Amino acid sequence: MGLYPIKESLAPYNNGITTFGGQNYDNYPIHRHRYIIPSEFSKLPVHLHTVGESDWRRGASRWRRNSNTFSVELVTNGTFEFIQDGVREEVSPGNVFLVRKDCDLSMTCQSRFASKMTAVIDGNLLPSLLVSLNLSHKNVIYPSDPEAIKATLKRAMELRDESNPEQFEMNSSMLCIELLFALGREVKTENIPDNIKAVARYLENNLSERISMKEVAARFGMSPASMFRRFREELHETPGQFLIRKRMEAAKLLLLRNEDSIKDIAFKTGYTSPLYFSTEFSRYVGVSPRKFKYSGSSESL
Repeated sequence: MGLYPIKESLAPYNNGITTFGGQNYDNYPIHRHRYIIPSEFSKLPVHLHTVGESDWRRGASRWRRNSNTFSVELVTNGTFEFIQDGVREEVSPGNVFLVRKDCDLSMTCQSRFASKMTAVIDGNLLPSLLVSLNLSHKNVIYPSDPEAIKATLKRAMELRDESNPEQFEMNSSMLCIELLFALGREVKTENIPDNIKAVARYLENNLSERISMKEVAARFGMSPASMFRRFREELHETPGQFLIRKRMEAAKLLLLRNEDSIKDIAFKTGYTSPLYFSTEFSRYVGVSPRKFKYSGSSESL
């Protein structure tokens, strides 16, 4: 790097859908990305397209018109200005910005240096999944546990597909779903009181346990009636309904991974009786666990 940075404006480029442009400073941004192309036989409804890291310096920027990409961008160092469809956000370490399809956007490094992690996600299930998770119109998310988001992205970066491409595709797809569900939980709980967040987090972290709502209420200093009422006011479902939904979501992910028997999945999601688990799953999802597992019913996510 010389005494004075070399500023270079990139000529706009159009790929037939999106117009790209930006500005480099010296050799920044420096991208360390891995591009992943699903096999022609892949039927995965959500898949990882690109994953990696990049380093930026002040003034380096990129912009898109009519973006054809959805990506999750976790800032790990420094600050970025992120503008999407006219809304400006300053994004700091630990924050996530979502690059959305069909939007006009720009990202500019505001600090001396900055870094971010990126996962570009695609697939025919992606639009409906983003809607169901309240992510379809979200620009920036402020995770309560950014290290967990970082760990998921790091796991995606560490995946290797040389030995078993089919297993790699499945693992990377599951990581995409895990990442989106984690971000969806953050959006859903942004304005929820801390004690109700704590109850929801406790339930979600103990899906495999036998849970007494009376004991949960006492743990967080509430009566069962008060916890029930406040939980329903904030999350629009009862603690019991929340617990069942989270158990079913976990069961669907485990079934799609195809690593455990249905009996083991029942135990992992808090059911001592595989038969009762199958009945509950069929009632909630509309198909049996076995049919879901072997038909790849990812559209039910």
